Amino acid sequence: MSANLIPNLINMFATPKAKCAAQTPEAGLDDPSFANIEGLPRPEENEENPLPHMRRPARRPMSFDVFMNPVKVITKKFEQVKGFKFEFSVPFSHKFLMSHSWSITPQSQTPQPMGPGQKGQAAIYNLGLQYIGGDIDPYSPVPPTPAFILTGRMDSAGKLESAFMKNFDERTQLRIQAMFPNSDVNYAQMHADLEYEGDDYVHTFKYGTNMWGFNYMQTIGRNLVLGFELLNLSDRKQSLLSGAMKYNWRKHAFYGHYSAIQNLLSLAYTQKVSKSVQIISELNINTLEGETKTVLGYRQKFSTTEVVATVNSKGKINSIITLLSPYFQLKLCASADYAKDAYKFGYGVSFGQQG
Repeated sequence: MSANLIPNLINMFATPKAKCAAQTPEAGLDDPSFANIEGLPRPEENEENPLPHMRRPARRPMSFDVFMNPVKVITKKFEQVKGFKFEFSVPFSHKFLMSHSWSITPQSQTPQPMGPGQKGQAAIYNLGLQYIGGDIDPYSPVPPTPAFILTGRMDSAGKLESAFMKNFDERTQLRIQAMFPNSDVNYAQMHADLEYEGDDYVHTFKYGTNMWGFNYMQTIGRNLVLGFELLNLSDRKQSLLSGAMKYNWRKHAFYGHYSAIQNLLSLAYTQKVSKSVQIISELNINTLEGETKTVLGYRQKFSTTEVVATVNSKGKINSIITLLSPYFQLKLCASADYAKDAYKFGYGVSFGQQG
């Protein structure tokens, strides 16, 4: 729901990715993850080919970190507002954007900051900044490639996040991310990704706090994509191997993903009923505890409205209605947990150019 000053440039240049070390099966908005930086488009909200003139090569797969985003955009809607959220963006120029965000939630729903002796806040203010480097003509019919992108976010709960992205050429990209979940520097994290894209493959070298690794995705034939990720966790003295698979058949897609760091196996199926209607089913299996959860999802897009609804096997129903115009956005959210007899509602308002 965050506003974006020049979404075409960002969609072409940036592919932010949530770090596996910061994610859990129930990861939320406030995880110290680059994918949640205010002011940036979230990859899970984009299609694989977001713009006609910026389409990826037909055989080039998505990277290991984001290839299941078409599923997660529905089954894990990151912008589920609980309470009230207000956002306002100020474009000082075509290269610099400042965004403000206020979230007001009940105390029981406020995520607790990490660290001893710290309490959650009922109201949290976020300040987001975004700068695009290089010579950019906002009136050019062909969007240029920025020299680099700098982003940052800080909030009143003590979190600080920043990122630097640079394309060395059309195939090679460097991303550096630093995250401080709170004022205690002992919880600081830093990650660097160097990604190279071929005509039918993508591989990424990863280095971060107490970890390093490599992942690789390869297209085989016309419809099959296979990949793996190898992570070395220096603090645990462990090496973890994860895998991924995707098979496309007409309007159907089948996904398989195993995350060794989460002990989570995910199997999913998506069908594009039409250009505006999509249905999804996902089965998550915790391989360590043997627990399972199934999610059924539905998304329909209209000219100025999007509707997303999900129901899972634990009796929880979520629905989100988004009303979108060029300069403001209204989001209405509802959640019902029948097993716990808990019902939550929220709404958010965003002003500024929408991405």
